[in-house]
Amino acid sequence: MSIHNEKQNHPELIVRDIENMLIRDELKYDDSRQIRDVLWNRGVYKWFYVRRLLIQLKERWLDKIHALMEEKKAAKEAGDFKRYHQLTGRIETLSDVRQQLRAICHLPRDVSFPVNLGRIRLPEDFPDRPSRRFFQKDMETITLSGGPFHGEKLDSLKGTSIWYCADERGQTHVYFRESKRRRFVWVGIKQTD
Repeated sequence: MSIHNEKQNHPELIVRDIENMLIRDELKYDDSRQIRDVLWNRGVYKWFYVRRLLIQLKERWLDKIHALMEEKKAAKEAGDFKRYHQLTGRIETLSDVRQQLRAICHLPRDVSFPVNLGRIRLPEDFPDRPSRRFFQKDMETITLSGGPFHGEKLDSLKGTSIWYCADERGQTHVYFRESKRRRFVWVGIKQTD
């Protein structure tokens, strides 16, 4: 099968491919080539490449905004107010688009990927010029009651299934909230970047 025929729209496809290799005992401990093939076929390499290009595009837009500001300043000094107002509009539009892309690029790493792709939507309150931390403002905290985690406070980005709790040693514990049973499952200790 060609890479162009492989579905590439969900991380569970990657998990399923690797699970199938493990079940068929095709995957050995040191065989990273097969895992690379799965990542390549499912488009992971492409999206990491796109991510790098988007970062470069943001930088290019910032350079363009600075160049337009200089041009706007020169138009004002020359008394060309028609050109001045045109440049003002271009700067505002380019700044809005750049800020929106920047906010999306600064999405927290710990978002869960919904099974239903139709649930992935830009928030209704997404502004023309959001702060780069726009998606991190929606943290929620709950306190668990009962069970082995009674009294622990967990933090999460609203709408995700990943929750965090810091212990007395400063380690961050990661939990996954199962949607069917509405219970929390301890995943492990978050590694520091």
